[in-house]
Amino acid sequence: MRAFISYSHDSPEHIEWVTQLAGALKATGLEIRLDKWHLAYGQDINRFMENEILESDLIFVICTPTYVNKSNTRRGGVGYESIILSNKLLQDQDSRKFVPILRSATLNTQALPIFLGNRLYVDMSVGDGYQTDFNRLIMQVSTQVRLSKGTTERQQNEPDRQIIQVEGPFCVPKIDDSIDLVKEMFGIDNPNLINFDMNDIRTLFGNEQFCYATATTKESTPNYARLANHAVIQAQPVQANPDAKYHSIAVSISGSKNKMRLADIRTAMTCIRKLAANDAQVIFSASYRHSGAQILVAYA
Repeated sequence: MRAFISYSHDSPEHIEWVTQLAGALKATGLEIRLDKWHLAYGQDINRFMENEILESDLIFVICTPTYVNKSNTRRGGVGYESIILSNKLLQDQDSRKFVPILRSATLNTQALPIFLGNRLYVDMSVGDGYQTDFNRLIMQVSTQVRLSKGTTERQQNEPDRQIIQVEGPFCVPKIDDSIDLVKEMFGIDNPNLINFDMNDIRTLFGNEQFCYATATTKESTPNYARLANHAVIQAQPVQANPDAKYHSIAVSISGSKNKMRLADIRTAMTCIRKLAANDAQVIFSASYRHSGAQILVAYA
């Protein structure tokens, strides 16, 4: 089982405590992913966080007043991680993937960030933390690791996780200067295009700048919900205001004619609408391709 530790760099002492905790959890058999161990110089930090959160089986969230504040105000790396974590929890609110660990709290601050709600947390706020709920956590994790290993043989015969390539965000300064690009983006010259044309794009964005991000897979049976979630994460506004939304969104969904269903389009659009303001204009097109699938989200 793969596990990622999400925490804030409060102090050298706190970072060292998190590192020791990572070592203790690794001893249970977990594959622990930690920025201090796995983030290399020159590596894209946001992409690292996205990948770890999406690909890990467990997320340990180390809660301190600093972490809670940064999460709730969407500041720094913690704020960016919180956007991704919130999106994942919206898809599965009963998920046990997220394990809050309370390291410290004050009377004037909430113990957990908003996105974790009222989840039961591991209390490690007393002393070095190992005299409280730690043993129970280790027992729970060890059991999960054993169960996971018990299914390894069956999983070897199953296909690997869906490989998704994410690109963007990119910006288009003016539609009139980028007509060929816009047509290619939305498959407007594709005879199988369903729904909109260049006039719709012009009406939505005018001739002003808009940005876009894509999520693509070559899998023969795409998971459109996962594909849409990757596109949403890439397009998510990273601003001081956590409630920032877009007012104009155009979505292009393409996939195999024999594999893409109306339910897939609805699922993808439900995920993507989380980016939209209440009064937003949202349009989408669907088109067919020979294999794989792609979701493109353009926004302004």
